[in-house]
Amino acid sequence: MAFLLCLASVWHDLDETYERNNISYFSQFWNEFINSMREEDLISDRDRDFLLIPYSSTHVSVIQWPPFLLASKIPIAVDMAKDYTKKTDDDLYKKIRSDGYMFSAVIECYETLKDIILKLLLDEDDRLAVSSICAKVERSIREETFVKEFKMSGLPSLIDKFGEFVTELQSEDGKRQSKIVNVLQDIVEIITQDVMVDGHLFPQTLQEYHVDRRQRFVNIDTSFTGNESVMGKVIRLHLLLTVKDSAINVPQNLEARRRITFFANSLFMNMPKAPKVRNMLSVSILTPYYKQDVLYSDADLNSENEDGISLLFYLTKMYPDEWANFHERLKSEGLEKDTDELICQWASYRGQTLYRTVRGMMYYWQALILQCFIESAGDIALTEGYSDKNKNLYEDAQAMADLKFTYVISSQLYGSLKSSKYARDRNCYHNILSLMLKHSSLRVAYIDETEETKDGKSHKVYSSVLVKGGIRFDELSKCSFGLTKVDYLGHTVSNRRVEMDEPKVLSVLAWPVPESINQLREFLGLTGTGIGVVLTQGHHLIAYFSKQLLPRMQKQSAYSRELYAITEALAKFCHYLLGHRFIIRIDQQSLKSQCDQTIQTPEQQVWLHKFLRYDFTIECNPGKENVVADALSRPIFMALSEPQASLLFQIVQAMHIDPSLFVIHIKCVQGNALGPHFHVANNFLYWKQKIAIPNQLEMVASILKEFHSSQIGGHFGVTHTKARIVSLFY
Repeated sequence: MAFLLCLASVWHDLDETYERNNISYFSQFWNEFINSMREEDLISDRDRDFLLIPYSSTHVSVIQWPPFLLASKIPIAVDMAKDYTKKTDDDLYKKIRSDGYMFSAVIECYETLKDIILKLLLDEDDRLAVSSICAKVERSIREETFVKEFKMSGLPSLIDKFGEFVTELQSEDGKRQSKIVNVLQDIVEIITQDVMVDGHLFPQTLQEYHVDRRQRFVNIDTSFTGNESVMGKVIRLHLLLTVKDSAINVPQNLEARRRITFFANSLFMNMPKAPKVRNMLSVSILTPYYKQDVLYSDADLNSENEDGISLLFYLTKMYPDEWANFHERLKSEGLEKDTDELICQWASYRGQTLYRTVRGMMYYWQALILQCFIESAGDIALTEGYSDKNKNLYEDAQAMADLKFTYVISSQLYGSLKSSKYARDRNCYHNILSLMLKHSSLRVAYIDETEETKDGKSHKVYSSVLVKGGIRFDELSKCSFGLTKVDYLGHTVSNRRVEMDEPKVLSVLAWPVPESINQLREFLGLTGTGIGVVLTQGHHLIAYFSKQLLPRMQKQSAYSRELYAITEALAKFCHYLLGHRFIIRIDQQSLKSQCDQTIQTPEQQVWLHKFLRYDFTIECNPGKENVVADALSRPIFMALSEPQASLLFQIVQAMHIDPSLFVIHIKCVQGNALGPHFHVANNFLYWKQKIAIPNQLEMVASILKEFHSSQIGGHFGVTHTKARIVSLFY
């Protein structure tokens, strides 16, 4: 009631233009406040729909008030019109106009219904028929002949049909489309026969409609109702058309009403204007924690005391409406699979737990995000929910809030909780960790205890640690502990040193001894038959260049061949090198001072002359250290670590064992494929573009392990992993 009085008095004193410009700003705060109460299960879905304000009112000509202010206004207006007996519109119009909320409700319902029905219809004749009816209504209102051209006695049945229409728009029934068609046909029939005085004389399109009713208004498209904003309009229409009682007592939850009252009273508090978030001083809040409850476990909730009463039973009896709202939220958001975990959270939010404390403190962080968004967003961005449609602005606001607000939990024993032998302590550790993963501005400060050996004696070392939240870390399923060595990128890393992977060393030692000139050249590299250049910047590869030497050049000295290679490389990469100082790395020591040497041949004179326009230095790396000199020409493929496609080999083996797939495989090879979609490629049987696999549990388990738990699987979630497998296998 307090909010109703406050909000109404403020907005009625403002002109309509100012209201429309500011309602977007106010709706951001108000809707976020209402949605937070829904997340806490203080209100139901219906209460939330009554309290929310549309972010934008641009599609209607009146202010869109919260539905709880407009509840029952349409039924009252219909009753007034039904009992109206005068021949002019003046008194009826004055009665409706005198109640601003009733007038807004009537206009909004008419314009929104018109917009939805026209979008629903695909046939141009049907759209023309509806537009003709609307044009007649609007003309009669302008000319003040509405009660003369329309029978008020037919309005109740028409409103009931409109209520049925918006109900069907919200349903998910498989027969929804046919039901909507039937309701639309009934609506047009009521309008032309029971509401319009001269409906039987209406335009030819509707005369044809009366002749064959079931052939009109059947071509509709309901896909646009899947849009969130459109469904929001439908929900508002349903409340305005069907609710016949006052919603002044919405919500009924006492805690929700207390918060709304406090919010409404805060609108009139004499407070200084808040500075911009960017100009605010950073603040940190500290909460000490020792070993209190973080999150109730399933055992905590269901264990009974001496009277046979469990904690969960007590909470459900103390908060019956919130318990019902909780189950409604699980169903509407599709969270039934996580029911047990969410029940523990629901109970913890109603007890003396750290979970409840952290959620309350994080409301300050969310408020900063919202204020920062309002300050940076333009009028267009404010026409939608800030966290739904404006991801970039929301992320920027969140980053700014993280700089300005930090919440620290001082948990002295956090480090010891992880390695504790008690299950309760380990659960506390994991619950605090989950809080940090959920809230990016949350920190945990604790004293870490380690052992160090100095002078042959072991002693404990204590250090202060501050752990940041919001990052996915410490996932035990992806970590290994207690290992003496780890294999990484072809090397073995241990506490002693980094070594080459032993299997790779053995593969090099197992290279065959060259037995011919070609094999020897392959082993030593093709330095005598060609040149190769690698262009890098900051140890990052940019380009390769290679060229075969002519027979005459192959007979030249190593010095000449190296000098020729430099000349060709400079000419090839001149567009990269001109105007920059660069380094040439070679394995010929004599070329380091090539400009100071005596020129021996005409070719050397020509080559050195081409060097003058470049600014470079030459560095010499000995052949065994200059790994890029001729690496591309050496037989390194014999020492490569390549993945072994064991899974694909298993699939081929399983296909030959499975009788049905083997028969299909043979027929495809023989050119007698069973159907147009089966074919064989690379010894695999394909259905369309998917590999066909036998229906064996072992094979399915191997594929699941490969695509989820292996080193290349990625540990994606259920939905992502399933989508990847379904796209590849049949």
